[in-house]
Amino acid sequence: MTTPTGSGEYAFFIQSANGSIMDRGVQEIVREVLSGFGYACERLNRTSVVLSMPAEARPSIASARVVVADLSGLGPVDYLSIGYAQGLGKPIILLARTDEEIALDTALASHVQYETVVELQSRLSDAIETLVGRAVPGADCPSTVNTPAACPVDDYADRARVLSARGKRHDALAWYEKALSHSPTDTSLLLDYAYTLNGLGQFEKSLDTLKKVRDVEPHSAKCYTLMAYALNGLSRYQDAIQAAEEAIRLEPRSSAAHRHLLAAKARAAGTPVETNEQAQRQRSAAQHAVEALALSRAGQLEAAAAEYEKAVVIDPQNVTARVQFGYVLNRLARPADALTAYDLAVQTEPDNLEALVQKGYTLNLLGRRREAVGCYHQALRIDDRSTLAMVQLAYTYIGLAEYVLARDVAATALRLEPDNVQAMRLLKRAERELMRSGKQDAAG
Repeated sequence: MTTPTGSGEYAFFIQSANGSIMDRGVQEIVREVLSGFGYACERLNRTSVVLSMPAEARPSIASARVVVADLSGLGPVDYLSIGYAQGLGKPIILLARTDEEIALDTALASHVQYETVVELQSRLSDAIETLVGRAVPGADCPSTVNTPAACPVDDYADRARVLSARGKRHDALAWYEKALSHSPTDTSLLLDYAYTLNGLGQFEKSLDTLKKVRDVEPHSAKCYTLMAYALNGLSRYQDAIQAAEEAIRLEPRSSAAHRHLLAAKARAAGTPVETNEQAQRQRSAAQHAVEALALSRAGQLEAAAAEYEKAVVIDPQNVTARVQFGYVLNRLARPADALTAYDLAVQTEPDNLEALVQKGYTLNLLGRRREAVGCYHQALRIDDRSTLAMVQLAYTYIGLAEYVLARDVAATALRLEPDNVQAMRLLKRAERELMRSGKQDAAG
C-alpha cells in the first residue's frame, strides 16, 4: 500500500479482502464517485484476513479527507480501521446493502444503504456532497492528525450554495454557519443564509440575520425583499408591505418584491387580525415540525410522519411542514400520500419551488412522467436557474426516451453549475442513447 503523493485530497476506502465480483463492482463505483468529486481513492490491498491493523494504514487514514467503508464481509482489521478513523474524528461513510444490518454506532458516521449499484452511485454521491463536498483543488493532504485540510470560507460558501440550490437546505445551513463563523459580517453570505432560512420556514431567525445586513447595507433591495418574504411567513402583513415597497423603491424591476407585495396586500385584505389562539396554533405546529425533523434524521420515519401530520392538521398553512411531510412519506414508499401533501402545499403557495420539484419527483415515482414534466417547467418559470429542477427534468425526459431534450436540459444545468455530478451523468447517458439511435449528428 502506498500513500498518495503530490498535492490533492484523497479518500481512504475500507473493504473486505475476499475479492468477489460484487465487491469489485462496489469498488469501481466508489472510485468513480470519489473521482467525480475530485478525490483520489486509496484502498488497503490485502490477499488474506489479518488480525491487526497494518502500521502503514495509520498515516493514510490520518491524512484522508474522508473514509468510506463497505461493511459487506468485513474482518476484525477492517473494524479496527473504522474505529481508528472514528477516534481521529474523520468523516466516515458506511456502505451496506438494504438486507444487511449495520452493526456499528451510526451516530458517528453517515450510512448509505442500497439495493443496486445505481442506487449506490446516487446515494454515495449525495452523502459525499453533504458530508465533505468537493475536494479543494490543489489542497495538500494533511500530514498529521492535528493539521486540518485546507478549506477556505469560499469553499464552505460554495458547498452551501450548491446544497441549497438542490433543495438540501438543512445541510446547506451547516455549511453557511461554518462560513459565517470565519466571516460573520459578509453580507453576501448573510443574505444567502437568510434565503435558506426562509425556505425552511425559520422566519424569525431570517429576520434577525437580515437586520444585520440592513445595518451594514441600508440600500440593499435583496435584503428588503427577503424581509418581505419572512414577514409574510410570520403573518405580519403590514410590515411585509413596507419591506416590499422599500425593495421596489430601491429596485423597481424586482419581480420577487412585487410578488411579495401582492401576497402581503391580498392576505392583509382577507385575513383578520391574528388572535392569540392562532399564534398559539402556529407555535404548536412549528414544535411538532421540529420534532418530526429530529425523528426523520434519526431514521424514525413512521414517528416523523405522525408528527408532521399533527403539524399540518394544527396549521394547514404551514407549507414547509407539508413539503417535509411529503418527503418522509416518499421515504416510507407512500407516494400517493406524498402527492396529496405536495398538492396541498402548491395550492397554498403556488410559487413554492421546492414543493413543485418534489411533486414532480413523486409523479415520476407513480409513473406519471408527463405530469412531472409540467411541474418542472412550472418550477423553472419561478426560477429559471434552478439546477435542481433541471436535473429532475432531464431525468424525466430520459424516462420518456426524449434524449435530445434530456441532453439540452442537462447541458444547461452544467453551464450554470459545472461541477453538478448528476447533470454530468444524465448528459452522458442522453448522449450515449442518442449515439445508439443514430440521432446525435442530426440533433446536434
